[in-house]
Amino acid sequence: MITSDTGLYTEADLVTDLAGLGDDLSAYKNSYVVICSQGEGDVPSLLKAIECDSPYIGFVASRVKANSIFTELRQHSVTFDQLKKIKTPVGIDIGGKSHEEAAISILAEIVKEFRQGNKSLTATEAVIPNDEFYFNPVCKIPINKATAKHVIQYAGESVYFCCDGCKVSFEKEPGKYVRA
Repeated sequence: MITSDTGLYTEADLVTDLAGLGDDLSAYKNSYVVICSQGEGDVPSLLKAIECDSPYIGFVASRVKANSIFTELRQHSVTFDQLKKIKTPVGIDIGGKSHEEAAISILAEIVKEFRQGNKSLTATEAVIPNDEFYFNPVCKIPINKATAKHVIQYAGESVYFCCDGCKVSFEKEPGKYVRA
């Protein structure tokens, strides 16, 4: 979780102050970002999310508020293509009314985006910035290298798998899952 107020989320596993991210945002390249700021720090939060080049940026806001914020972002030289990457309103419409249901709809949208990503990665690109994990190229799930069920060598790189099925699928058609 990235927030501009680290004191609000005492139960979160990880909270990072936006100001503490610095200029090297490569560690967040594979992060899915949801900005739920209650009107505090919308523009700086969105600017950081855009700078991270995340595969998913969600902004919890009404269409009216989002349009107002987008106008302000344009004044910060944010391009139209960058604005199109921000999903707002965020989440899949499940007809929910509560905060919990809104969270479920957002997570459902993130899962959908993740599963439809279908981008083939090279073994090197598939590594999460944290050296402890690796993205399984078949199911695209992060795998802890220390507990991976299977590890094979492909194109001079170690490739980690969560199960026999993923390993077998990869071995049948490695080019389907990674670029040469």
